[in-house]
Amino acid sequence: MKIKDKLISAATQFDARNSKRRGWNPYALPQYFAAIDSICADIEGGLNVEAAIRKHTYDRFRDVLLKAVSGERGEA
Repeated sequence: MKIKDKLISAATQFDARNSKRRGWNPYALPQYFAAIDSICADIEGGLNVEAAIRKHTYDRFRDVLLKAVSGERGEA
C-alpha cells in the first residue's frame, strides 16, 4: 500500500471517530486531504515522510498520520 493510501485511510478513520464528538467540523475531511496532497508532494520532492507530516499537520491528527506510516520510507 502506498503512503498516500495509508494517510487517506488514517484521515478518514480519524474524521469518522471525530464525527461523533461535539464540535466536530464537517468540513475537516477535505482539509485533511489537502494536507495529505501537500505531504505527498514534499515526499516526492525529497523530504522524508516524518518531516513532511510534521510540516503540514499538528496535534492529534499529526499523531494519527505518523502512526499510520511508522517506518515508511517509500514513495508517496
